[in-house]
Amino acid sequence: MVDNNQNPTRVVKLLSSVSKSHSLNPIFYRTLSKAFSQNNDVFNSNINLAEYYVIIGNYRLAIEVLQNASRSNKLNAAIKLLNEQEKTNFMYL
Repeated sequence: MVDNNQNPTRVVKLLSSVSKSHSLNPIFYRTLSKAFSQNNDVFNSNINLAEYYVIIGNYRLAIEVLQNASRSNKLNAAIKLLNEQEKTNFMYL
């Protein structure tokens, strides 16, 4: 759905409605990350991509995604702070 450039807002709503039953599915987070990216939501795209990497056991890439996001000029100061908190949470897994 996301790969075909369908309406990313609709994809996000659909996936959010089933998030509880797919919370351990890495493909769920990867797809959600793509949808947020197509919706120009850099923050949520990076958070979900980091979740994807955590679930598949690649903690280094999860932290790298969050570090790159925190250096992005597309994020405001409040979102950068939230991103740093997420990065800290992943470091203690």
